[in-house]
Amino acid sequence: MDRAELLSLLAQLESHVADELEREDLILAPSPEHSEDGMDSIARLVVELANLEGGTIVVGIKPETRGPEAVAGCAIIVPESLRRAVYALTEPPILVTVRPEIIEGKTLLVVTVPKGFPPHVVRTGSGQAAGVRLPEWDYSAQETDQGESAIDPLEVERLRNTLQARETGSSLVRLPARELLQALGLLSPDLRLTVAGLLLVGREPVLRQYLPGHEAIFLHLTREAEYDRRLDSRKPLLALLEELTQQIEPHNKLFTLKVGLFHFELPDYPAEVYREALLNAFVHRDYSSLNPVYVRLHSDRLEVSNPGGFLGGITAENIMSHEPVTRNRRLAEVLQRLRLVERSGMGERRMYTILLAAGKEPPVYAATPDDIRVILRGGKTDEHFARFVAQRQQKGEEFALNELIVLVYLKRNQELDLQETMRILQRGPHEAHEVLGAMVERGLLEPFGQKKGRVYRLSRQVYVELRRSVEYYLHRDAEAAYAEAAITGYIRTNGSVTNQMVRTLLRVNRSQSSYILHRLVKSGRLVLSGFGTKAEYRLRGEV
Repeated sequence: MDRAELLSLLAQLESHVADELEREDLILAPSPEHSEDGMDSIARLVVELANLEGGTIVVGIKPETRGPEAVAGCAIIVPESLRRAVYALTEPPILVTVRPEIIEGKTLLVVTVPKGFPPHVVRTGSGQAAGVRLPEWDYSAQETDQGESAIDPLEVERLRNTLQARETGSSLVRLPARELLQALGLLSPDLRLTVAGLLLVGREPVLRQYLPGHEAIFLHLTREAEYDRRLDSRKPLLALLEELTQQIEPHNKLFTLKVGLFHFELPDYPAEVYREALLNAFVHRDYSSLNPVYVRLHSDRLEVSNPGGFLGGITAENIMSHEPVTRNRRLAEVLQRLRLVERSGMGERRMYTILLAAGKEPPVYAATPDDIRVILRGGKTDEHFARFVAQRQQKGEEFALNELIVLVYLKRNQELDLQETMRILQRGPHEAHEVLGAMVERGLLEPFGQKKGRVYRLSRQVYVELRRSVEYYLHRDAEAAYAEAAITGYIRTNGSVTNQMVRTLLRVNRSQSSYILHRLVKSGRLVLSGFGTKAEYRLRGEV
């Protein structure tokens, strides 16, 4: 059923109720949130059609209702949710396609059911179909029934100015408004705005009517549950981004970092970082949900949350390494053309790089199936680490993100091994090993031990440069002093010590005990005699 057929069908609701229009291959159904048994009801209808010849289900129609009120819409469901639920609830599983259609500001879901291999049944006790990758519809590319009269000329110029500022010389800048919007995929050939077009250049009253879920709420919190400033806005996206920036900046404190003759201004929240977080929230949000994007500015953090969970296997634990998956592809494509977002998955990596290089905490992601929240920590900058990075950059040494992550980890932990490197970098063993090897070659790390027991620590030079930044540095000398005292005390009592005994005495592995003993021999405190398993260590002068 295409859009024209759907509109023709809905026109008949003026004089008929839904039941009177149904056929063997067509069912008009209420939205699951309006029925008692939720998704199970849709699954039963899918099974009914699949056991015959297949057909179409239009979800979002009130039963026994005539006129415009019959088109209730689906305010809560998203296509992915319905597809996954049907797959999980049917046996054998049925893979349907779901297309959203916006009619008079209401979103209907057109479900196409293939002819199945009967008998299909509805499972008892629903479960999720783990690991199933389903085809995704691009909601932002859907055409609306709004034409050029819904376009705000000021927003078109704002879009044009953004394009000109970020992509100087672009041929798109010189196009007339209609051709510009068509070239960007915001206006269809028959001059209807897409959802992405409404979001970027639509008049605000039209946005309110046809995309009721589009809203951002800014809160400046004085305590966890109290705020002194609130802004509710439904403006088009570029205007909304500027408005939110104006709310954040007055509270964005600056720290001045002095590096030689140069001064660097480091804000609590770098603009490039929080704007990326805001744009990600609008690009990846679920626009069929009525929940807004929330921007909460606390005294020590900035939180941005949006409705709609991660897609396609992305989690908070693999967001830097997973291939990007976009819920609203058309919108993302346009914002990429404007040089406002990256669709290659580099946006999150850039956020990490900017924050870590400035001595800040990395962003934290928290997600549920229904929403995503990114947390940017404000407050004190690690001045010593930021200066270390800046000084190295002045010498022409750039740090890759993976290197920054390893260095920040080793500020707080004495060492790391390959497994821990894989975890913090979200990479496989080969890539993690390459990162560690390259950092050793650059003189940033020193390896200790062999093969599986190998660990990595900050090199002596880096440790000296970062001494005031390293959280464990006060304990490092004490640790070495304790090891030396324990070993020399044992030798005085027993005459000598072996590598195996040092491992037992200090509760360390072979590589660590070898490193400690080698250092004591090199410093002249101990003397080595024998080789291999017969090697023994004695105090100098007592051999």
